[in-house]
Amino acid sequence: MFRSLCNKLVLHTHTTCISFSNRNLTTTYLIRSISTSDTINHNTFTVSYLINSCGLSLQDAIFASKKVQFENPKNPDSVLTFLRNHGFDNTQISKFINNHPPLLLAKVDKTLKPKFDFFKTMGFSNPDLVKVLSSDPVILLYSLEKRIIPSCVLLKSIVQTDAKLISLIKRSAKILRCNQQKTLAPNIALLQNHGVPDSHIAMLLVTNPRSILQTFSCLNQKVEELKKMEIDPKESKFVRGISTLASMSKSTFQEKCDVYRSWGWSDDEIHVAFKKEPKCLEISPRKIMRNMEFFVNKMGVVSKSIAKHPLILMFSLEKRIFPRCSVIQLLISKGMVKKDYNFNTLLTISDEDFLKKFVTNFEDKFPEVVNAYQGKLNVL
Repeated sequence: MFRSLCNKLVLHTHTTCISFSNRNLTTTYLIRSISTSDTINHNTFTVSYLINSCGLSLQDAIFASKKVQFENPKNPDSVLTFLRNHGFDNTQISKFINNHPPLLLAKVDKTLKPKFDFFKTMGFSNPDLVKVLSSDPVILLYSLEKRIIPSCVLLKSIVQTDAKLISLIKRSAKILRCNQQKTLAPNIALLQNHGVPDSHIAMLLVTNPRSILQTFSCLNQKVEELKKMEIDPKESKFVRGISTLASMSKSTFQEKCDVYRSWGWSDDEIHVAFKKEPKCLEISPRKIMRNMEFFVNKMGVVSKSIAKHPLILMFSLEKRIFPRCSVIQLLISKGMVKKDYNFNTLLTISDEDFLKKFVTNFEDKFPEVVNAYQGKLNVL
């Protein structure tokens, strides 16, 4: 019986199957690693279809067959054809079905097509829509009228434009399937009731939509923590603080605080830095350490003074900090810039302004300033 099942799995094909190269070449080998009892208890036709038409491995197909079973390929074929016609490639379809096998039983005209049509009327391009749905295909199983459309209406009332709504959904498609009445609406109302402007809520939604998807009690706790720090809800740093706190566990937050403490910062100084720029605690411990080492050990900056200008810790060492500091060190050695130049100003001005003021302005007299900016001159 086991051999008969193996043969059926390998030989079963039909005219509408997708061509997944070498799938059947590995089937026999994979069967050896799966017990007879595991295999024979599953629907042979479904498993075979999942392998030959959807590109799943034998192991994945057997697991998926626990979630979906069928004896007729008509509906699954129509689903696969619909997905292919909308730009999904074999790899995406395989992942799509592997993650959510019940999609093979979805009715194309009743369940799938209306949702695709709705997203396209919003302004989604076909490639973007494929990307969004590949990242979270279960959206297609949620009600368009009861879940997706109401969520979009609420979100657009905050972000205002279709372009921003699309950007938001591309960042986190999950937001479309969250419970609007239990999560989305109460959380947005919570922020509004604390005086957070809609424009800042929109910014939070677009940059970190997951921070809005936490439970009401978790979000409320973060709001209260930020208010205790005397961060004004009307300032944009308030939602940046929510985003930062929502992006990590308490243990990770403490780990980053410990890195700052290792450089002599007190808890008050960490508080000052967070209050000035909450994102300074969102960067990795490794980046904090590397940038602090550079500023303190290479540039001679007093460690505690950085707490007053935490934004400079967020810049890339290779792309911004090192090139700019190299230029300044060269100009200091030439007597063109004072040694006590404000590093905060140096690092926060735009690339255009920096190049104009410190590179273009001096390159005729000191051609090597260009090499310093490009990292070709060792001056540090």
